[in-house]
Amino acid sequence: MPSDVAVSRASVLARLFRGLYPTRRFGDATRRWLQCQFDFVLANPPFNVNAVDKERLKDMVGAGRRFPLGLPRTDNANYLWIQLFYSALNATGRAGFVMANSASDARASEQELRQKLIEARAVDVMVAVGPNMFYTVTLPCTLWFLDKGKANTPRADTVLFIDARHIYRQVDRAHRDWTPAQIGFIANLTRLYRGEALDLTVGNGETEAKLKEVFGDTPTYADVPGLCKVATLKEIEAQGWSLNPGRYVGVRLRLMVQNDAVVVPERAVGIGSNGQFVFLVKADRSVERRSVQVARTYDDDAVIAAGVEEGGRASLTAATSTSSPESSSSRSTTLRNSLTLPGQE
Repeated sequence: MPSDVAVSRASVLARLFRGLYPTRRFGDATRRWLQCQFDFVLANPPFNVNAVDKERLKDMVGAGRRFPLGLPRTDNANYLWIQLFYSALNATGRAGFVMANSASDARASEQELRQKLIEARAVDVMVAVGPNMFYTVTLPCTLWFLDKGKANTPRADTVLFIDARHIYRQVDRAHRDWTPAQIGFIANLTRLYRGEALDLTVGNGETEAKLKEVFGDTPTYADVPGLCKVATLKEIEAQGWSLNPGRYVGVRLRLMVQNDAVVVPERAVGIGSNGQFVFLVKADRSVERRSVQVARTYDDDAVIAAGVEEGGRASLTAATSTSSPESSSSRSTTLRNSLTLPGQE
């Protein structure tokens, strides 16, 4: 179905949640959209909506209706949105949407609804995303991917969990995003799990290199501690039907040390009109602004690819000011020459 049809349907559903159920002023076309089932649904619904008039939804509960799994008893619309996306799919349809982390672990009636969704073999992939990926809020979130056709595949009794919280590019102090290569890596990780052919359109050679680094020269899916895990329905049941990737993926146990890295605290790196920079504290306590290239970040550290050398001192005030800090009062830290971070066998 055309994307504008799906978007229009979502707009009508949003009005429904505000108590403005479509009447004749929306027209017959809108009513038909509400009856449609789609090949694909893509959505970013509002999180944790409350004060939904559930009395007006009771006639929409049951098999073949908009809320086939039932209504949550809690005053939270997360599982109303999830069911709307689920019920909007045709027999082989797929949905991808952003959801609050709390929905993955919610208890009581929401857990019951989640169990039904999992037992319907509709949940295909869950991706944990770190904070600062939105422009206006810092909240972390989870990406849900449903696949109604999965029940007739070898993946029927499994769910792929991906922990992508440590995969990101730092745009500025308050915002992160994914590079094309990072998007391509996550997408192709999912293709490996599904047994589909790789698509290197996004990320090109960088995506391919990362896939070979993690999954071998002829990439084949395998669980990677700290990154991905295929869990069975029995394993999910043992975790209280949780869909939180962190419960399954675990942590990387083996560490590697990069001894030739120049490392500064991430907060010491500022971003100006000419790119990234740090303030270097000289021996006479004066301060020099120095352009740098950040190769990557991990937790609170930034690995500097060019611009500074090990042994200097970087001011920690760059994160809060783009002007030169006063040399007499600036806090500083020594640039280290090693970084410990998760590695692969």
